[in-house]
Amino acid sequence: MIISTLGEIALNPLNILGINFLGRRLSLSITMGCTALFFLLLNICTSSAGLIGFLFMLRALVAANFNTIYIYTAEVYPTQMRALGMGTSGSLCRIGAMVAPFISQVPRSVCGATEPEWVGNKDPRKGITRVSTLFGT
Repeated sequence: MIISTLGEIALNPLNILGINFLGRRLSLSITMGCTALFFLLLNICTSSAGLIGFLFMLRALVAANFNTIYIYTAEVYPTQMRALGMGTSGSLCRIGAMVAPFISQVPRSVCGATEPEWVGNKDPRKGITRVSTLFGT
């Protein structure tokens, strides 16, 4: 966990250089493309060290994307639109942080490790009750 958290700091100097020399638009395009590539690579069943490496790069790239978008939106959009967009993305970020512990168990179940209690139920009626208990309804 700590190793992947360091990814948020790791790409900051490279991101600053990219923004200054390549421009905001090209820098954002490159980091978004790399983020998409690493999200696709995350679906490969690999060792835990490989998974940690992918998560490290993903956290670094997502942090770089956020930093670039934060700078870029101040120049492009008016204040009201920017405030609404940043507020909405901040709210969705909080929801994602709440759901993340449940989602983090899915790669383990797909790659053949132990399955969480709420994943892989074959009976559709029980699946509906399991998912509904997951969300507290």
